[in-house]
Amino acid sequence: MTKLRLLITEPDAYDPVLIGRHEQEFEVHLATPEDSVALRSLLKTLKPQALLVGLGLEIGKAECDLVPELRIVACPATGVEHIEVEALRQRGITLVSLRGRSSELSAVSGTAELAWGLLLALARRLPAAHGSVISGDWRRNDFKGIQLRGKCLVVVGHGRLGGMVADFGRAFAMRVLIEDPEPTGRYAADEVCSMDSALLQADAISLHVPLTDETREMINEAVLTRAVRSPLLINTSRGEIVDEVAVASAIRTGGLAGYGTDVISGDTAWGIRTAENPITPLILEGYNVVVTPHVGGYTTDAMRFTRELIVNDLLAESMRPAFER
Repeated sequence: MTKLRLLITEPDAYDPVLIGRHEQEFEVHLATPEDSVALRSLLKTLKPQALLVGLGLEIGKAECDLVPELRIVACPATGVEHIEVEALRQRGITLVSLRGRSSELSAVSGTAELAWGLLLALARRLPAAHGSVISGDWRRNDFKGIQLRGKCLVVVGHGRLGGMVADFGRAFAMRVLIEDPEPTGRYAADEVCSMDSALLQADAISLHVPLTDETREMINEAVLTRAVRSPLLINTSRGEIVDEVAVASAIRTGGLAGYGTDVISGDTAWGIRTAENPITPLILEGYNVVVTPHVGGYTTDAMRFTRELIVNDLLAESMRPAFER
C-alpha cells in the first residue's frame, strides 16, 4: 500500500523514536522552513498529504491551494490561531491539535510555572537586580520589591492553566479571585467575581484565556483605567489578548506596576522584529517589564509528552478511511 507523504516542519522537536514511528506509516520528509514563503515552496514541491507544523508557520487558504492532496494538518499546541480552521474545513482537511485536551494535558504545567516565574520576577525586580550585579554593582536600594503573601491575585480564565496558577497563589498565601463566566475545576464559590470587582482589588492579574473575537484586546485602556491598585499584569496566553499600546501607556504612567509576558502580538511568526512591538522597548527604558519568547510550553518534559500525544493522534487519523473524516 502506498504511504501518505508527511512533511514535518520542526523535526528537531521530535525524538528519533517518534520520527521512526511516523516512518512506519508515512513517507516522511523533514524540513525546517524559516517562514511561510519557504513553507509554500516545500508544499508546492513535495505535495504532502499530511503536514505536521508548530507555531511558527501560518497555514491558510494560500497554503491549502498549493496542495489539493492535503488531508491532515497536525499541530502539537492548544492554540491554533496560526491555522485558518475554516479554510481547512472547506477543503475537507482534518485538523489534529491539542485544543480541548485538558484532562490529558493535566500534567503539563510548564506554562503555568512560567507565569508564576514572571510574577516573581516582577514582584522582586529580578532581571534588573541581576543585570546590576552583572554590570559590577552590588546594591539593593534600587530593587525594593513587594511581598506576595496577603496580596490579591486575579486569575482571568480558570481552565487547566488558570487553575494551576490559582493554586500557586494559594500556596503563596495570596487571596485568589477568579474572573471567568464558566470556571472549571476546583474553586471556592466566593472566589468568582466580575472583572469590575476584580480590578478594584487586584494586586496582580494573570491571563489564561484563548484568543477569540471576544477576548481579543480584552485588556484595553478602558479596563486598565479601572485597575486602582497599579497591579502587576502577567500574560502567557496570546499577545493579542491585550491592547499592547494601552499596556505600554499604563506602564509609563504607573497604571500598571509591571508587565510580564511570554507572548507579543504576531509572535506565531518567529521572524518578527521585537523592536517593532510596543512592549519590548520598555525594557531598555528601565521599566519593570519582563518578556520571554513564547517559551511557556517549551520544556523538555512538555515537549516530549505533547509530541508523543500528537504523533499518536496523527497516526490514528491517518488510518481512518477517508469517508469517515
